[in-house]
Amino acid sequence: MNNIIKNKTTSLCIVIAFIMVITSCGVSTDEKQYQFPLTAEDIEGVLAEQGINMYVEDSSTIDEISNGPSLKGTIINLTNLKSEDNMILGINSQFRNNYKVLNLLWYFPNAMSSEQVDEFFHNELSKHFELAGIFYGNK
Repeated sequence: MNNIIKNKTTSLCIVIAFIMVITSCGVSTDEKQYQFPLTAEDIEGVLAEQGINMYVEDSSTIDEISNGPSLKGTIINLTNLKSEDNMILGINSQFRNNYKVLNLLWYFPNAMSSEQVDEFFHNELSKHFELAGIFYGNK
């Protein structure tokens, strides 16, 4: 009889602990949802959080495109980021037809050797790809 009581108590404790873990996981997974098109400030904040050593070189926003049936109502932000070794990451974010559109483009300077580019792809590219998920609020 004592074993049954101990097992019920242990089972109840395990269930309560499991519920607490699930609840705390649910609270900690709230990700920030970024407004589209992205702002330079949001981009800089995410770069700093992710440890990506780049700075905003220039940023411009087209408030709304009024001509052309496929782009009508589209709002676009173009942001160019630059690294210490003059690599440029272009981020084109759009809000078009109730959809978020995000393009990431990398421009490597001619002075970079193939070993440096290869090093970037092995060491840094995964961080850059995570940016897309972060900007959508889904790390």
